[in-house]
Amino acid sequence: MFNIYAVGLMTIGLSAGVFSGSASANDDFVPQLVTAPVERVFVPLGFDSNDNVEVVLHGHFPNTCYKLGPALYSVDEATKTVEIEALSYQYAGGCAQLMVPFTQSVSVGLLKEGDYTVTVKQRPDARTSILQVNEATTSQPDDYLYAPVDSASMVSLLGDTKAVKLEGEFPLMFDGCMVMKEVKVNVTQGDVIVVQPIAEIVRGEPCTSDQHSYKFSVTAEIPGVLLEDEYLIHVRVTSGESLNKYVAL
Repeated sequence: MFNIYAVGLMTIGLSAGVFSGSASANDDFVPQLVTAPVERVFVPLGFDSNDNVEVVLHGHFPNTCYKLGPALYSVDEATKTVEIEALSYQYAGGCAQLMVPFTQSVSVGLLKEGDYTVTVKQRPDARTSILQVNEATTSQPDDYLYAPVDSASMVSLLGDTKAVKLEGEFPLMFDGCMVMKEVKVNVTQGDVIVVQPIAEIVRGEPCTSDQHSYKFSVTAEIPGVLLEDEYLIHVRVTSGESLNKYVAL
């Protein structure tokens, strides 16, 4: 006699085997979490003890099978040390063999006043700079009202002169409008070009003029001659975060 019960068990077993095999195959698609090849840490100046302090990592992946992963940090107030652990996802499969640059911002929160040593876990050769945090002198988050910059790039002027080009769009306001007042540019320690696009709120004719535009593009000269091969353009923006662009000369 044909055993329906046995067939049912066989069907269930086969189904379980199929699902089990699928789960195992899917596991092969999960990337491994590995240490990111960080080469240097750019450390901007100008942070106070009431700022969300930020450092910027830069390096190169050896091929296209690596993607940015999470970046963790720990702070030791006793030794004034900030340790960064940068991770990346390594995928299996065919990879294009080329160097892929990456830049990753890491917010380390509020830090007390002082000079901090920045290190990268498992990357002792990564170039870093001292992180200087000043004592806050006001309850305001920033010294200025910054413009909402969307993009930043380096452009060449006459001779060896370089400049930073900023682009963005001012917000629509019911009373008055935002305009660019001044752009401060300073080359600081660790090859960081700190850019402060200072905006202001105005009312009246400047907002109704035919020349007024919500979209803006402004170029500000970088003081001095750039002598190094690589820099980080660090732009303060309205949201309290920053826009970071790695440039190689």
